[in-house]
Amino acid sequence: MKTKEKVLLGFSVFFYVCVFVFFAINNKWLLLGAVTLAAVFSVLLWESAKEAANEAAEAQEVAEDMDSINDRSENIALKEELAALKSEIGHLKARIKTQDEQLKSKDTDNKTQNETFKEKEDSIKEREAALKTKEDAFKEREAALKTKEDAFNEKGDSVKSLKADLAAEKSRADALQKALDAARKNEPLESEKEEKVVIAAAAPSVNPDLSILPKASGEEKLDIIVSIKETVKEFKKEAKKAGVNINIVNSSDKLFVKADRMYVKTMFRDIIDNAIKYMGKSGTLQITVANMDGDIFVAMKDNGEGLAKDETEHVFELNFQGSNRISGNGLGLAQAKAIVDYYGGLIYAKSSLGNGMGIYIHLPAEVTSTEDI
Repeated sequence: MKTKEKVLLGFSVFFYVCVFVFFAINNKWLLLGAVTLAAVFSVLLWESAKEAANEAAEAQEVAEDMDSINDRSENIALKEELAALKSEIGHLKARIKTQDEQLKSKDTDNKTQNETFKEKEDSIKEREAALKTKEDAFKEREAALKTKEDAFNEKGDSVKSLKADLAAEKSRADALQKALDAARKNEPLESEKEEKVVIAAAAPSVNPDLSILPKASGEEKLDIIVSIKETVKEFKKEAKKAGVNINIVNSSDKLFVKADRMYVKTMFRDIIDNAIKYMGKSGTLQITVANMDGDIFVAMKDNGEGLAKDETEHVFELNFQGSNRISGNGLGLAQAKAIVDYYGGLIYAKSSLGNGMGIYIHLPAEVTSTEDI
């Protein structure tokens, strides 16, 4: 309550009290004055109260307006805050989307890297497998080389032994050549009986019978090792059927002779065919080829039944067939001897019963080895 209203209320109460007092004393004029003043102050109090009520209503309206304004401000602030929040949420969504895309990109990169790593791992495994295969192949090759080395060492030992045998045979051939030269001059021979046996088997004809030879194809420089291998290949089935193994040992890679290809092959065919036919059992024919002092020596030795000495001295004669005769025309070794004689070489045989047969050939070489080419 305001001060004005309090004053008016005080005066109103006072004059109403005066009304009761003046009524009590029965003083009409004072009572009238007091009633008038009380009424006036009551009206004034009512108007003041009305004014105060209006002011309160206005204040209420103002307050409500202020509240509305405040509410609107708050709404605006809230809207602005909401907009800011929406904007921030949009930014957050954008960041989340960007991060999600980055994560997806990283996942893709990781997947790609994993695939790359997998490919590299597979490649490494393949390389390891290839290296393992190569290692196994290398070990197999190493084992094969070791086997070849052992075989070569054995072959070397065999060649050394055969060279020693061939050296002895060459010395014997040199002695034969001297004996033949002496025989042509009608000079006496040392150990005449023994030499006659060999000479009868090995003495070259001054005029060899070419009528028993096949038609010549023309002289050329031949690798005699190749010719022997080709000829042996022709007898592969026949040798297998007879149970005969044919081994070739050569001390040089290539040995050349100037001769007719057909003649050379015919010579080796005759000797190999004769060995297979007359060995009389399964066994081995060892063919050794060597360069001896610039000339070519070929030793063809089997481990068959062999011949007695009195038959050995006739093996190179035309139409000769020994006691172990098999179907044939007796042309083979005679034809081989005619070819050797034709080229100015030496051929002789060594045999005894139970010890096989050996045919030894000495030919002058055109070019004897690869070192001379």
